[in-house]
Amino acid sequence: MSMDSNDRLSGLRPEDHAYFEALENRVSQAHFEFCEYRDLFYESDSVDTLNATAPYFFSIVQRALISSIFTTIRGLCDPAMTGKKENISFAGLAARLHAGSHPRGDLFKALSDDYCRSAKPVCTVVSKRIAHQDVEHIIGADSTKSFGVHGDELEKLIKDAAQALDFASNTTTIYPLGPHLNGASEVVRRLRIGV
Repeated sequence: MSMDSNDRLSGLRPEDHAYFEALENRVSQAHFEFCEYRDLFYESDSVDTLNATAPYFFSIVQRALISSIFTTIRGLCDPAMTGKKENISFAGLAARLHAGSHPRGDLFKALSDDYCRSAKPVCTVVSKRIAHQDVEHIIGADSTKSFGVHGDELEKLIKDAAQALDFASNTTTIYPLGPHLNGASEVVRRLRIGV
């Protein structure tokens, strides 16, 4: 039984529904991208298959996925406004909740501030690695790390973002955990069997 979006977000002002859903979509997209990243690059036999097939191409895929995930995480921590433009961010949602006298507004603001404090060191490390191509990133990389950050840290940041949104809406964000049909795991499977 599916829940109507308006029922699910009944604790938010109607004018905040589209904003909340846009923020939720960013978090969901980061989660899906992380699942694909994990399926491709966490298992050494998968990495061996990718390297035997098209190493340069899959290194591009790896960098694109990780850059996209970090761009999302960093974007969640953007200020509510940049100049005269509103950002889709936790600070923006906190400002909207405050403006609507939401009962969880102040607590969400504290939660989002904590989230951004925990994400800042990770985003700083990744920004430096992306811009400077540090030796540590290029030579001898650990298959569970990318840009000097362990995948568990990434996954925790994504889950924490989903939990923050759950708190604001007093609902549960859809957070699927299994492999995606026709996703990365299927690519590796087909490469192994030569299809």
